[in-house]
Amino acid sequence: MWFPAHEQLWQVMGLNWHTPEELSGHNNPVKIYKKNHEKEIISFFVPGIKQRVVLKTAYVKGNRVQKFFRRWETSLSKREFNMSHHFLRKGFTVPAPILYGEDRRFGLLRKGCFLVYEITESVLLTEYLARFDKGQGVEKIKEKRDILRALGNYIGLMHAQSMYHGILMPHHILLKKISNIYLIYLIDLEYSKIYKKPKRKIMIKELRKLNKYSKGYYEQGCLTRTDKLRFLVSYCRANQQVNLSDFINGDF
Repeated sequence: MWFPAHEQLWQVMGLNWHTPEELSGHNNPVKIYKKNHEKEIISFFVPGIKQRVVLKTAYVKGNRVQKFFRRWETSLSKREFNMSHHFLRKGFTVPAPILYGEDRRFGLLRKGCFLVYEITESVLLTEYLARFDKGQGVEKIKEKRDILRALGNYIGLMHAQSMYHGILMPHHILLKKISNIYLIYLIDLEYSKIYKKPKRKIMIKELRKLNKYSKGYYEQGCLTRTDKLRFLVSYCRANQQVNLSDFINGDF
């Protein structure tokens, strides 16, 4: 069953639970981003709305006993749907959610699906950094610096409003170039959390995780310590809960 029950939208999109491949042809093939026993992420073109969408399917892990005791849990698909709406209401750029679905049998959650508009002509931060070459010139270096400042500002504002991604890593950050400006998009919000008050420990934990999964780019020369400093300065300007000295003293 899909939620919310937008019947007209459902009819326009022509979707069913099982076969997105039927909506695409040889000219609009299904792209598989990830496929394993836990999660499947694909994108395909929907003629009814003339746009590409991303369908994320998350399968419930565990044996029958574990699944039984987790039957009333909120699915990750529903969490991501709700958190995406919350981020958008707060003014943060994330892929616009469409629908989420839950497949339950006798109340037991078997899988959840989340449908979202695809951010076309975008690139993951990991891909951007992997292709970065210092020999491309001053303009390319300036572009990278601007992206890191924008990213620091985005995450700083997010943390200042007591919002946390949960699994903040470079491959959960999308970049989309419009004219000469890169927009930042966060994806995979199923583990995001919101608190009433800012949590400094969670802020530091998220930044540490982002730094941990960026170390390879420092070793390759795609990122420098000065780049990290630019990011942190921008972050601290947007989030007054922490100071730059907190990171210099060993928190990052």
